[in-house]
Amino acid sequence: MKYQKYRANISKKAFYSYVTILSLLTFFLIIWISIPFSLGFKESYIDTLVNESNQENRQEAKEMIISSGKIAVFLSYIGNEITLLFFLLYITLARHKVKVSYLFYFTWIVIYTVLIAMPFYTGIQRHNDIAIGIGAVISVLSASMVVALVINLFYYHALRRTFKYEQYKLHVGRAV
Repeated sequence: MKYQKYRANISKKAFYSYVTILSLLTFFLIIWISIPFSLGFKESYIDTLVNESNQENRQEAKEMIISSGKIAVFLSYIGNEITLLFFLLYITLARHKVKVSYLFYFTWIVIYTVLIAMPFYTGIQRHNDIAIGIGAVISVLSASMVVALVINLFYYHALRRTFKYEQYKLHVGRAV
């Protein structure tokens, strides 16, 4: 017998835990984006890249490396914020209007697993100690979002199994 699949809204507790982690993540991402523009990158990293480049004008090469690094950090920040805003919009809708299933949890677990490594995808040699610390906090917050999603995935799985059992008992009870 085929039963209707169970879908549920996000619980109030899960919603507010997601929003709390998102707000902390956004706060630390704002700090993360401001570090290259205020403190810059590690001088030893920039000097190494300038020495490896074939350009004769070292100052121009240094400025080009710094500007490309700032652009990379800025684009990474924009991509992450768009992802976080989309997640916030979706969980806001999923709180009352849209119902979620396994696809929601699996998709966002994969996305936040990728975001764990985001601060260090280019390596830590270019970052100052402050940037490494803030990046570690961002990674921990992304990991805590993964943990929260996994916990709520197991909770959803239990609710779905209970619903399936209730549907089975309801239909078998009528057949007897």
